[in-house]
Amino acid sequence: MSREGEKLEIKESVPSMDKTSTSTVTRSSCDHLLALVRISKSLKQYDKMRGYMQELIQSRLSEYSLTQDLLSMEEKQILNDMYKNMIIPKRKSWRTLCAPFFDPAFKNDQPDPQLLSVYTQWIADELASICDELIDLVINTLLKRLEQTLSMISESTLHSMHGQKMIEGKVYYLKMCGDYYKHLSEFRAKKKSMYYLKCEEYYSKAYQCSKKYFQEYWCKPLHLNVTIDYSLCLYEFFKNKEKALHLLLTEFDKCILHFQSLTDVYYNECVHYLNIIKHYIVLWDKESRKYDEEFEFDREDEDEEEEEEEEEEEEDDDGFGGGDISSVDEFRKPKKKRLKKFKRMSHNSDQNSSDSYEVVWDEQLHLEIQKLFRKPVRPSKSRQFHVFKTGVNPSNRDHQTPPDPNTHAVSGSEDDARSW
Repeated sequence: MSREGEKLEIKESVPSMDKTSTSTVTRSSCDHLLALVRISKSLKQYDKMRGYMQELIQSRLSEYSLTQDLLSMEEKQILNDMYKNMIIPKRKSWRTLCAPFFDPAFKNDQPDPQLLSVYTQWIADELASICDELIDLVINTLLKRLEQTLSMISESTLHSMHGQKMIEGKVYYLKMCGDYYKHLSEFRAKKKSMYYLKCEEYYSKAYQCSKKYFQEYWCKPLHLNVTIDYSLCLYEFFKNKEKALHLLLTEFDKCILHFQSLTDVYYNECVHYLNIIKHYIVLWDKESRKYDEEFEFDREDEDEEEEEEEEEEEEDDDGFGGGDISSVDEFRKPKKKRLKKFKRMSHNSDQNSSDSYEVVWDEQLHLEIQKLFRKPVRPSKSRQFHVFKTGVNPSNRDHQTPPDPNTHAVSGSEDDARSW
């Protein structure tokens, strides 16, 4: 055979990586399609990745039985990241084009308003079509199939490992719908109120589903993530600040109470989401807190209290270290004194580093702080985690305190923290 013939034979044997050759790929197994999805992701070819992912779902619909989930948790995350990466650059372009309408700096150099409006609307329509495509895929295909599978499973089976994975997939799909309805509310201003309601509906479903069916839901990273998104929706869209703050405080308290029972698999993720929750609690509390007149001191009163406290310290030989606060009367003292005593207790507890310690959440202290409408204690100044001697050899993390949310990045990026 001639060299030209050899070249033709090579060209015919290797399929090209475009949309026209996807029919040859459908005859291969799901593993080959999944490999193409991962290759496209590494090359950031998200348009081709979308085609391969849709073919993978369609092939599994015909091959998998109803007892099997179409996508694993890793594949669900790949699907979410794919559409998210398709939206991010277009959203940046849309926000750049929207800036001249609001930025005074563009007042003199503003382009033709009609042309700019048309181009902005064109990008907004592209963004909306991507969001609609994912929502339709999740609701009408993935979530519908998963609910059929769950309807065939008994309640006792839901507590097994297989059932918990199914529930985790359902919660993740509901959260995805809420995220992309949130995106749609930004691009389609005329239907904003409708998308707000849809966003709240799916976040609420995800929250209630995880709370009802997850075993030890308070220690699940996915449940904490849904809680953050749901509270942000209530706070920003519906201005329901009290419910949003109460939601975060409730989940934060539950997770802290069971902090020692966290497994190594979920420990780092839970600490990460706890930092985000504490960040928003401090931020929202700072915005909405109305202090009682009992705790509003003038500078002269504060100076007098500092002098009185120094005299008390000299008279008190035993100090204030190492013990629990059992008397409610300690909280009736002025705020500045209680805060300084709390600092001294944390400082004195840290001095005996040779003993074994464990981190214990003081529920009484936390409830009394809320009851007295006091500003939350910043972890960088004084810990809300009391340290007590236990005499038991700690594990690798027993003596650790959760990292400071002020030094820890809220989410790595704005998109991850607020799901925007």
